[in-house]
Amino acid sequence: MELSKFEFKVGLHNKHGVIFIRFEKDYNLINQVKALVGAKWSQSKKAWYVPDNEGYRKQFGLRTLEESLPSDEGIEGIEKFKRHLQSKRYSDSTIKTYSEALKSFFIYYRENLLIQ
Repeated sequence: MELSKFEFKVGLHNKHGVIFIRFEKDYNLINQVKALVGAKWSQSKKAWYVPDNEGYRKQFGLRTLEESLPSDEGIEGIEKFKRHLQSKRYSDSTIKTYSEALKSFFIYYRENLLIQ
């Protein structure tokens, strides 16, 4: 499988973690993707996908699940932040939005600033 012809993106489909696979329409490439265990076509997303697991992440050159999470200290900080927002009576939706933004920042920080 020539990876340069494919674009991989981690996401959710029907509440399950998946890796979307996008590429120019080519029957040879379609057959290569169909050969992957668990590969399916999503009509709603207009893309092929496979289950999100360590094997596929490694095969496609994506970050591991562990690398896609904040550090233990970051996770603890997010939980503390959530409790603070709950004590201020923020809505569940707002808490989720703010927490996800903070999580994204921690992941960015971990990948781009700490590694250098």
